[in-house]
Amino acid sequence: MSTENSNDHFILKYRWEAGEEDFGIPVKISLSDKIETLQPTAQWQQLAIEGVDRDDIMIDQNQYFIKVVWE
Repeated sequence: MSTENSNDHFILKYRWEAGEEDFGIPVKISLSDKIETLQPTAQWQQLAIEGVDRDDIMIDQNQYFIKVVWE
């Protein structure tokens, strides 16, 4: 996962890097006061996030083996 910062929103980019092409597990992220469920695939996907500071985006790295990259 990575992010791009624009003037009024973030772009969250995400995908699975797994040896199995059809691998998929939903990932829940917290955006301040709401929960979003991502459906990552092997292809990059994007989610525009508005009205939330980057510090308010929480990904449970204890429940998921995920590498998070903040750009």
